[in-house]
Amino acid sequence: MSVTWRSILAAIALCTTEVSLKADEQPLVRGTVTWKDGHRSALAADELKRSVLEGRWPDYPVRARLSKLRGSGVYEIQFDSSGAAIQVRVVKSAIHRVLDEEAVDTFKRWRVRPGTIARIEVPVTWKLNPF
Repeated sequence: MSVTWRSILAAIALCTTEVSLKADEQPLVRGTVTWKDGHRSALAADELKRSVLEGRWPDYPVRARLSKLRGSGVYEIQFDSSGAAIQVRVVKSAIHRVLDEEAVDTFKRWRVRPGTIARIEVPVTWKLNPF
């Protein structure tokens, strides 16, 4: 299933980001990428946009939302040479298991451009938006 950048932005705006988005803005993602050639760099939204072929942002689980659970976590995704996610590790827990499980399950389905990214650390924040 291929997901467009706009659908990722929509998911982020609805439930999982600490950044308030306007319709034409990209999210500010602060993370670290280890590229296939071994160098590391900060993650920028435009690099993520170019590299991710399939994937969505973690949802805010209904159970967590109803319980008003909040948290921030950091997740490391490892990719094989074909670009498929092969492992997701919790670097920093969001404290609540339901939030960590949502992130891990979601990131396991990511696919990046083959031969580009070896590993990426992605921060995710869940908080209730005041609508």
